[in-house]
Amino acid sequence: MKEWQTSGKLPEEMIGILRMLNREPVHWKKINIDNVMDFAGHHRLFPQLHRSTEHLEPPEQWKQSIQKHVMQHTLITLQLAGETARAADFFRTNNQRLLVLKGPALAQFLYGDVSARMSSDLDMLVPLEELENAALLLQQLGYKERPYFSKKLPDWKWRHHHLTFYHQDSGVHVELHWRMHPGPGREAGFEKLWKERRYVDFGQSNIPVMGTEHLFAFLAVHGARHGWSRLRWLCDMNELLKQDIHWAKLEEILGDQKLIAGTALALCQQLFHRQLPEETASWMQSEKVMKITENTMFYLSRKVELHAEVVPEYVSKYHRKYLFSLLSVRRKLLFVSSFLYPYPEDVAILKMPKSLYFLYIPIRPLLWIWRKTKKTAVTQ
Repeated sequence: MKEWQTSGKLPEEMIGILRMLNREPVHWKKINIDNVMDFAGHHRLFPQLHRSTEHLEPPEQWKQSIQKHVMQHTLITLQLAGETARAADFFRTNNQRLLVLKGPALAQFLYGDVSARMSSDLDMLVPLEELENAALLLQQLGYKERPYFSKKLPDWKWRHHHLTFYHQDSGVHVELHWRMHPGPGREAGFEKLWKERRYVDFGQSNIPVMGTEHLFAFLAVHGARHGWSRLRWLCDMNELLKQDIHWAKLEEILGDQKLIAGTALALCQQLFHRQLPEETASWMQSEKVMKITENTMFYLSRKVELHAEVVPEYVSKYHRKYLFSLLSVRRKLLFVSSFLYPYPEDVAILKMPKSLYFLYIPIRPLLWIWRKTKKTAVTQ
């Protein structure tokens, strides 16, 4: 028996889903189909379950339920694939570089089928210095920006990592990135990613994506940032492990984030019985990796929605600690020191001309205390 089957940390629905994904015998009558479909929807797993259960001969009720969900989401995915090609072609025509991060392009890259992975939006990466031009091109395609942060201070360039756009007619959302992840912290620059890019065949369009090693690092950090709260992300990692990966190069790319990659590998090994190359054995041997892997079960055992309008306090508190545990000592120091840099909220409290914005840095702790005091007074 595998660890996840005996740990008691995963509900029966998740154990059933993992058995299906691993094409192991399933006790169909012992698990509730509605509950399993609910978990599968949360974890965005209908295409993967559909492919796996074809080999398990499920009861007709199960087969029909999975097929129904797959058909619904295939239509959405095909629409996103069309928008991906339209945007990539338009950007190319206007000499605007971009890399497509996830969505149907990732499905094609990993699974060889744009509909083999559920997607809800498009993620595109461009250089920061070309961000304004890329945003204008999206607007020409009919997208409107939906601002969600202030640009009063230059901190937005490293605190945040994307702009959001919405197409009123198609309903498609686009995240236009200039960083792969929110800061603070260093990551591979666009020029390096562009130099080592690969292309995904979309029929009449070729979609530029990151090279295999950079994609591995990106997906590992992205999944970890979200606590692997969607099992789909670990399915992607497991599928990516079938690619020819240059492990020494990946180790260099990861730098002080090798801990995160080690955790992703350990989870793939435990959940999907993935056989891993000898080069990665040392990545998973530390007590810290084992601890973080165990802590990830908090998310996999629940339907955690980190992007919900209201996130339960116990989830927020747990997630803050979880994220901090992923950081190296250097990144922890950088993260803590970033709180000393002023926020737009500080500008709203104490207005100063731009020529004096540097003064926000020394008085930032006082403004933070003032805001906390005012908040406490209001809630009492």
